Amino acid sequence: STWQGQSLVISGSGQIEDLRIGQGTEAFHRDRVAITHEAVADVHAGDIAVQQLQLTSEDLAVSLSGQLRDLRGSQGLELTGRYTGPGQELTRLIHQLAPASSETFAFAGPTRAEFTVTGTARNPQLHPVYHDLAAQSEFGWQGVAVWGVPLGPAVLTPSLSQGQLVLPIATIETTGPAAGGKMRIGGRVDFRQAGPIYYLQDEHQILENFRITPEMARQVLSRWNPLFSQTADVDGLISLETKDIVLPLSEKSPHSGSGEGHVDLRRLKFQPEGILAELLRLGGVLDGGQVFPRVEGVDFFLRDRRIHYKNFRMIFSENFDLMFSGSVGFDDTIDMLVSVPIRPQLFEKFGVGGPVLDYARVLEDVRVGIPIVGSRHRPRLDFSEIDMPTLLDRAIRILLTEQTDSVLQDILSPEKKDPAKNGPPASQPADVLDSILDILRGQSPSDPSSTKDQLP
Repeated sequence: STWQGQSLVISGSGQIEDLRIGQGTEAFHRDRVAITHEAVADVHAGDIAVQQLQLTSEDLAVSLSGQLRDLRGSQGLELTGRYTGPGQELTRLIHQLAPASSETFAFAGPTRAEFTVTGTARNPQLHPVYHDLAAQSEFGWQGVAVWGVPLGPAVLTPSLSQGQLVLPIATIETTGPAAGGKMRIGGRVDFRQAGPIYYLQDEHQILENFRITPEMARQVLSRWNPLFSQTADVDGLISLETKDIVLPLSEKSPHSGSGEGHVDLRRLKFQPEGILAELLRLGGVLDGGQVFPRVEGVDFFLRDRRIHYKNFRMIFSENFDLMFSGSVGFDDTIDMLVSVPIRPQLFEKFGVGGPVLDYARVLEDVRVGIPIVGSRHRPRLDFSEIDMPTLLDRAIRILLTEQTDSVLQDILSPEKKDPAKNGPPASQPADVLDSILDILRGQSPSDPSSTKDQLP
């Protein structure tokens, strides 16, 4: 570096050996990064003119040039930059800087970006302080995997102006084994409030026949239904429509969320675990293998920082389905209820003895609601809300009515039955009374030798 009057001229080159960001096999690592720089700094004014700043390392290159003014004050910028590099290395760098993104996306093949930045980066009178900063950029890739689903090439053109980031809607098609699907991304993020808010106005088909993967089930589908955080080997297709979405991106955001949408799941299959396996046992439809439910589409809406919906129905067999209603919070809290048809296994779950098959038969059109509590990634069923004594009382009353009607029909029948032709004689009142007592004791009238368990 040399002085020219009040300006300091800085130029030269150098290199960084063994650059490493992060730990382990996923760390961003470069054996050598070459640096070339040339700039003139006005120390008194706080201005820097960057003729060139280049970083190169094998197939990775970053360049920057432009003006930086009043760095001790308003921080005026007029910069132009460019980047090219392998997607795998960019992915590693982003994952190290933002670990939460590691299951969301991974670039493949070459990536590139160009950008310009103008305006002032600091104005304490405005929110955000970079309100007067404007930026235009273009970012493209050859391939990317989102939630493990491969997508083809795309170019995004985000821009920043007056404290708002705008991304025009871009359509990206799936490739490889997942071909035939589409993803649309875009919208606007407003940084002018206490916390950023995402807006996606009008109607949009965000996902169209998009492949469902275990990563998507954990990160996306579990926000509709926490059972998807406890499924293995999940596969299928999802289509997602939205309308006028407003989504707070921070707890400090003044808006609590609004908008609505519709979700369709098709060709769904998975290995049930956790609460879903427990629910399927209540229907006697869990055989240890994968399940292939038919899922009815569901409307949802955003309110009070939660995703709400009603009657999200999953049909597992001709006579057993589950219907979910309630909400999942942006903070992963759960306020949900699953509606389950009564089957013998429900009575067995509560240790009820006696004619559970008869109980379930007379209540086959009755459903019970089981609250789902806990959190999105650790849901559990709360069986304490099921009023089993009331269910048993109802079942016994129906069974008593059935027995009484049968006896009255035999008594009032004008025909005399010939035991030789019609089998054993009709039940006498005493026999019916015994059957009623058996039911009250918890013994099936069809099995007089069974143990007489006391009903709760």
